[in-house]
Amino acid sequence: MLRVHVEKFFRQFQAKSFAAVAILLLSSSLIHAAPLTGVIVGPDNRPIPNAQVDFVPSRAEFQLPQDLLPRATVLSKADGTFVVPVEPTEDLTIIAYAPGYRRARFTFVDIPKPYDRIGITLERGEKIEGVVLDAATAAPISGAEIGPVVLSPDEEISLSKKHVAVWTTSTVTGHFVVDGLLPKRTFQFLVRKDGYQLANIQARAGTPNVVVRLEKGGSEIRGVVRSATQRPAEFSGTRVWLNGNGFSYYTCTDEQGRFAYQGIPAGNFSLEAIVAHPRISRVALLEFPRDNGKEVELLVSDGYWLEGTTYDAMTSSPAGGV
Repeated sequence: MLRVHVEKFFRQFQAKSFAAVAILLLSSSLIHAAPLTGVIVGPDNRPIPNAQVDFVPSRAEFQLPQDLLPRATVLSKADGTFVVPVEPTEDLTIIAYAPGYRRARFTFVDIPKPYDRIGITLERGEKIEGVVLDAATAAPISGAEIGPVVLSPDEEISLSKKHVAVWTTSTVTGHFVVDGLLPKRTFQFLVRKDGYQLANIQARAGTPNVVVRLEKGGSEIRGVVRSATQRPAEFSGTRVWLNGNGFSYYTCTDEQGRFAYQGIPAGNFSLEAIVAHPRISRVALLEFPRDNGKEVELLVSDGYWLEGTTYDAMTSSPAGGV
């Protein structure tokens, strides 16, 4: 009798427990059924319709055009609202933009559950307009790549967190427009086209007539990334950074771990592969046009550490803060 009573009680408890769990799961699904939304407004708090909202993977900096390829894109409605099409826990950055306004970014991770709407305010922005011409013939150059457009090193470093790098190309008439910039600030950008020498340009936001004249020629190099234990193909997609004389130019290795640069102007440059810590890449020092056509090998370390102590040469005492 006791056994029957216990089993009956257990079955009743089990049924009630299943019902409670079902109600809890249903309630939870209803709580999360409402989509996360956002709203885009201007500096006057009025909604901005048809603003473009891109959801891109978060990065410390956007070095290549593909860094801005969106995971998803939506447009704001007439009341400035938009529906977030991705999970709020993903490590994404929201980039919002509308003509006449500055591009804004918002880190999109671990939004608290009580919040069902995010707000983004777009400030007024300015643009840089110009034309790309052949230096010898003054003919317009179409398809020239402009970018990344970044803040000039002469500007405040704190402003770099507000700016979003941007790329564009020149039209059949050689014209280009870079919109959504911080007002009255100076920017710099690369202009490149196959067969021409790379140019580094500075211009202030609001400038309507930047003239870029590209000269034919320039040096070129090819190279490969490898390590003592890994084949070049294992470094497919690795970023390679060419830096010097005011130029900062990133590219990626192909499926075979190879890379190439063209149109490099005269001067001294450094070249290195960008690899994950604690590994580091050999830095190649190059001088152009002396090293034109050179094959460069960038050797990546296998993660060795160097430890030591720095001493004062006069007193032989340990020197800190070096």
